[in-house]
Amino acid sequence: MTELERYKKAYAAVVGRVDTVISKLKETDIMLNLENTALRFAADALTKALLEAEELIVAEDGE
Repeated sequence: MTELERYKKAYAAVVGRVDTVISKLKETDIMLNLENTALRFAADALTKALLEAEELIVAEDGE
């Protein structure tokens, strides 16, 4: 297994967990009928981090 393959495998594991957390944060925000809360900020920050990591992996894969 190459280093890139190991990174992809690790990324996939992290994505699954973080995606679950993002969903729970958004559900809680909706259930509590809150707006502009730390919950939404945290969910957005995690989503951006995942997208940035994905971009790096895709860029690395293309090399």
